[in-house]
Amino acid sequence: MPFVLAALIKILYQIVTILYTLVFDIPRPPEFIMVQNPPSIPTLTLVWLVGGMMGSKVMIDWHNLGYSILALKLGQTHLLVNIMKRYVHRHSCQVFFTLLL
Repeated sequence: MPFVLAALIKILYQIVTILYTLVFDIPRPPEFIMVQNPPSIPTLTLVWLVGGMMGSKVMIDWHNLGYSILALKLGQTHLLVNIMKRYVHRHSCQVFFTLLL
């Protein structure tokens, strides 16, 4: 299966499971939602959206930048790597707290 198709299927599965967990498995809105990165897509967007709807503050635990892993597979100058860099940067500026290890 080509990489892009496999990635798309994985992202769709993650959207369903992450949304279900955040919306239905958590009994009340938490004060904080902490997410580990990577994976960046779709996790950062979903947690940011649900956190905003619930009034929760979002914290990101950056183990590494998601685009750096993608760059190992596709190369530093690949279009998807550049899109991912912008995606990660945008979300890093919108959260309550970031933790770098």
